[in-house]
Amino acid sequence: ADLLAALASASASVRAFLPSCVDEALPVGAEALLLSAAAVLLFGNVLAAVPLARLGQNGGAGYSTVILGYDNSRGEWSLLATACIFLPYALLLPLLPPARAALAAACVALLACYYFLGMHASHPGAARVSKILRQPQWADKTHFLAAGWRCAVAEESHRVTEAALPGCKLTGEPAGRQMWHRVPTPDGAKASVGFNPQTNPNPADALWREQRETAWRAAGKAVP
Repeated sequence: ADLLAALASASASVRAFLPSCVDEALPVGAEALLLSAAAVLLFGNVLAAVPLARLGQNGGAGYSTVILGYDNSRGEWSLLATACIFLPYALLLPLLPPARAALAAACVALLACYYFLGMHASHPGAARVSKILRQPQWADKTHFLAAGWRCAVAEESHRVTEAALPGCKLTGEPAGRQMWHRVPTPDGAKASVGFNPQTNPNPADALWREQRETAWRAAGKAVP
């Protein structure tokens, strides 16, 4: 009863800040929707990616971005933003009969327990009872791609993109960015190493290894 009285008082306080013409036309309980919408605008625009230096970081073993608002690199709202968006709907509890208000509070508590304590979609589950006996099969044939394919990683990938798009300056963290691109080669030239899916199903492995060995030797080092 004390909780419901406190929520009713909070609802009245919200309406006290509204102009009288708005207050009179506003349906009962609509202040919760207004507060929630205001929180979405605040945390989804003004405080999105703030502070920028912490974009993409998280705490709690992968849960909960440390951004104040919406973290667009993780596609996730902060716990603070989530609370400010959904807690205003608690102002609707005084409008319900006591039994329904208690039921609504219990449902919210169960959802919170599931979110913080439950296993979510990314959990792989238990091991298989029996192994998969099928083995993949590909045609035992070597393919040779056109020559000139190179893999650029991190800062080098940014330099390749900026050279291909004059006037374009990439932003963001280059670490982890990988891209394959073509360099000029004679027409009809083929790669020096081939790709046989029956031997190695990774088509880029041999080309990447050759590229790294060439760079290693160019630095005056011997390949072990």
